[in-house]
Amino acid sequence: MSFKLFRKNKIKLKPTPPTGEELFVQYYFDEKWISYKREYKLGNLKGDTKSYRVVDFYLPKLNVYVEYFGMYNSTKEIRNEYDKKVEVYLKNHIPTVVIYPHELGFLDFTFHRKVLNVLRMPKFKKWHRLFFYKLNRYWFKGKSYYLLLSIVSLILGGISLDAYENTVNIFFVLYVFFFSIAGVLIFKFFSWIVYVFFYDH
Repeated sequence: MSFKLFRKNKIKLKPTPPTGEELFVQYYFDEKWISYKREYKLGNLKGDTKSYRVVDFYLPKLNVYVEYFGMYNSTKEIRNEYDKKVEVYLKNHIPTVVIYPHELGFLDFTFHRKVLNVLRMPKFKKWHRLFFYKLNRYWFKGKSYYLLLSIVSLILGGISLDAYENTVNIFFVLYVFFFSIAGVLIFKFFSWIVYVFFYDH
């Protein structure tokens, strides 16, 4: 079954109240402006003994599903059920990120690395989704306000230079100061672009 056909089997359910840990993951998506839909029912899965599976989160802009296995370490039976769920997802080529309880303490690092791995898999790779994710990441991690501050510094430096050409005083010092600050900020601005888009920061 192709993934394109598989997507037709998604049925939206009336969400049940999330657990405290699922709420933590949900708050993370809210904080990072990652749009999501809770609890999607996926039916007619190849090789599955169940008639359907319910995924914790679906991220429509990335076309990625997110599962939180909160009870993974509780009993052997529950762990086996979780593992079976992952096996079914893999068999049906479903782009899924799985989060485990011990990973909540470094959720940003965990989700970031795992979603990049999924988005770069050849069968799921779409450059515009990867670009959108990194652009969103840059908005929160990249300190884009450096560009605005550098522009302000250049303007103040230009004003100081204009004043210096008419009078010999402190304005020369201000001119050097503001243009130096602008140079540093512009460097940092482009450095963060490189970190986020090329080094997966």
